[in-house]
Amino acid sequence: MVFGRGAAFNFLLLPTITTDVIGLVLVSYPSRAKATYRLAATLLIPAIWSAARFRRKRVRTIWPYVLVSGTLSWVGFYLSGVHPALALLPIVRFLPHAARDL
Repeated sequence: MVFGRGAAFNFLLLPTITTDVIGLVLVSYPSRAKATYRLAATLLIPAIWSAARFRRKRVRTIWPYVLVSGTLSWVGFYLSGVHPALALLPIVRFLPHAARDL
């Protein structure tokens, strides 16, 4: 019951992940110049765009998402001062996945 995939598990998992993300952002609070933020934004926009493009073309392997979109996102997060471990968060929405089995 504790490790099952019920509603309680999902309810407890969401605050756990949320507090981890908040902690990572607070620990690596960016203190860089505004020009660096612009460069980071110019890298994040093509990262999300390329992931959406892969999804629209129905690319079923994960490697183009990780190598192209993930790399652009990682560099953008790194330059902005936010912890790069969060780099796939904007990309996860577009990753290929199996159909839901209800």
